[in-house]
Amino acid sequence: MPSVPTLPSWGMNHDLTNTDFQQLNTVINFLRNPPGCRSKRSNSQSVNNAALTGLLFTTDIEDPDGFHSTSTNTDRFLPTYPGLYAVKYTAGFVFNATGFRSAWLELNGTTPAGGYEEMPAGGGVSVMSGAEHVRFNGTTDYLRLVVFQTSGGALNTVDEGTVTQGAPRLSLKWCGT
Repeated sequence: MPSVPTLPSWGMNHDLTNTDFQQLNTVINFLRNPPGCRSKRSNSQSVNNAALTGLLFTTDIEDPDGFHSTSTNTDRFLPTYPGLYAVKYTAGFVFNATGFRSAWLELNGTTPAGGYEEMPAGGGVSVMSGAEHVRFNGTTDYLRLVVFQTSGGALNTVDEGTVTQGAPRLSLKWCGT
């Protein structure tokens, strides 16, 4: 697990050395460019009626810290730095006038992590977006964006070519310890 850099502690009469400046530079660079990830699903995904479904993300827009894989467990985001993360998501379903749609964040496959959104089916595309702060241990905690719908049959998520604003996306960014 990578570690979050910490500020060095100096005494009153300490003469700063090159090593001290390097440590300080490491902290500043970390804070200027904190770890994070942005991913999306570029095509539709079928979601069965009344079935809790983790969205599978197919493309990493940016993932310099390796939080997400597009080949294994593509519904999971595994931050490798411990701390608090700002998480944002969007999820949309194609038009269907029956039932309701919901989406929320789930920690470690079972624990609701917030960002719950629910809406009745309406006269167009159903788009939900949410945001939350979630704490991760940096080793085993993972996050999923899960959706649920009750249209009476399988229903597709919106794809990027149809409605860009509703296509599934998820981003997370480290914001503190």
